[in-house]
Amino acid sequence: MKKTLLFFYIIFFLSSTMIKINSQSLKSLSDEFNDEKTIGNWEKFSKTEKWPDRIEKLEIGKEVKGNLNFVPLFGGWWEGFHGSYIYKEVTGDFLVITKVKVKGKKTSLPTVSWNRGGILIRTPGDIKIIPENRKENFVHIMTGVNGQKNFVIYTGSTKENSYQWKDYPEAEQKESIYVELGILRIKDVVITFSKKENSQEWKINSRFFRGDLPQTLQVGLTGCAEPYDKTGNWLNSKYNYYNYNKEVLPSEYPADVNMFVDYFKFYDANLNEKDKNSISENSFTDKKLIEIINLLIK
Repeated sequence: MKKTLLFFYIIFFLSSTMIKINSQSLKSLSDEFNDEKTIGNWEKFSKTEKWPDRIEKLEIGKEVKGNLNFVPLFGGWWEGFHGSYIYKEVTGDFLVITKVKVKGKKTSLPTVSWNRGGILIRTPGDIKIIPENRKENFVHIMTGVNGQKNFVIYTGSTKENSYQWKDYPEAEQKESIYVELGILRIKDVVITFSKKENSQEWKINSRFFRGDLPQTLQVGLTGCAEPYDKTGNWLNSKYNYYNYNKEVLPSEYPADVNMFVDYFKFYDANLNEKDKNSISENSFTDKKLIEIINLLIK
């Protein structure tokens, strides 16, 4: 009897410890951008997967104290097209939140259509496959401007280069503001959510069912600047994915994203199996999901 009790005690202790370690390890990935050295803790997509570097500037505390200043060159994550990207790898369920402001380089809002920035989670590229044959799989939530150059919160999901998206424009919002953007991954479901500066409540923006995504994902920040020339021609329509991705875009396609990031926080998503199944089965209301998000970030 004593041996049996001791066995169950050990199992309980190890399980509790594993949960605690996992929670600590995810939180340890967070970055408040108070120390310029922490930029070295992020991986550059261009370096790890051997694509051109699409980042013009990546600095901490130079423009705004306690902020990462992320300025991309042109390039946007759409279908199989690449944009700029820094990330950390996460395995299993997780929740991430970032607080970003997306400005133009000389104006409050970007002056070029579909210039945005925010969170991207992505299946790591298989570098054993030749670049021409690789397929993209990702989910993102961003803020910036839409095709009419109005303030927008925007979500998208690409599966095998096939893209679906939804934007939430607010034409009355004339100035750039900080927006908190979040992604919750539970089993096969990816939920995007957001909260504007001075708002009290989260808004659930989208629910994507992505059973194709692997356990380990890249999770990080993107500056996403769709390539339009000065006459409004969209470069993507002239290129296949590989030819577009293999080069840095010419200077006549001027990106206009100047993104400031206050923090990027990682949280463990330790939920009971009943709640995980309810999320996976899409049986929770937005209100219930918001309750869960608030619980996880306490």
